[in-house]
Amino acid sequence: MKKKISKFLGSEKIRVEHYLDLILPRRNDSLKKFSAGLRYAVFSGGKRIRPILLLHAYQLCGGTKNKALPAAAAVELIHTFSLIQDDLPSMDNDDLRRGKPTLHRAYPEYTALLASDYLLILAFRQLIENYPAKISLAVIDAIGLDGLTAGQFLDLTHLSQNPTVKILAEIRQKKTAALFELVFKLGAMIAGAKNGRVNLFAEYGRDFGMAFQIRDDLADAEKTEPQAVMKKKIILLAGRMQKIEEELHLTSPILDYFRKFLQDSAL
Repeated sequence: MKKKISKFLGSEKIRVEHYLDLILPRRNDSLKKFSAGLRYAVFSGGKRIRPILLLHAYQLCGGTKNKALPAAAAVELIHTFSLIQDDLPSMDNDDLRRGKPTLHRAYPEYTALLASDYLLILAFRQLIENYPAKISLAVIDAIGLDGLTAGQFLDLTHLSQNPTVKILAEIRQKKTAALFELVFKLGAMIAGAKNGRVNLFAEYGRDFGMAFQIRDDLADAEKTEPQAVMKKKIILLAGRMQKIEEELHLTSPILDYFRKFLQDSAL
């Protein structure tokens, strides 16, 4: 089963990256270096978990063919935009990402800033050209003051100050979980699922994202919470995910794989 899942994840990653390659500019004029910087950032070795899960949610809701592919690419572009900004000297000031120099180290810092701007623009171009307005509005909600932007602000403001449990949960929810919630929600919406089903998929994504971030926090040398507390939260969230799968009558080795991946980090 593991080989089948690995093969599936690998083939879906290739599908997403092929589409990203098609939509990213490849310039040979005065913007050659800029387009090279864009590609450096996007093709930096990411696993493409978010777009793969969006495509899978779409399939679980009865979607066929490639209708969800532009949304999957848009989510990955938004994720990359957020990583570029997260690495900047004014934010986390990271020199490396995935073992390679961050974009502002490999290229001038202004290239990184403008590249992040362009990737967000390109993401919305994909959404506007391929879907009704409600899809773009859902994305705006997930990356605005109820999501990614607010999460980044809270992270930079509070994590050096021993945040309260409430603030820490808000950071995890907005900075990480909101995008995973969006991934599952968009997959269901684009497949034409009814509102109740869309809401359950969104709830599943929220729990997945929270567990995913807590798992990352567990691996952090500077623990934000006691290790035992974080492990207990992951187990609780994974249990909630399983209940939602049952409520939705889902049979998915892919969701099983990721849920057990999260659970194993808490053992």
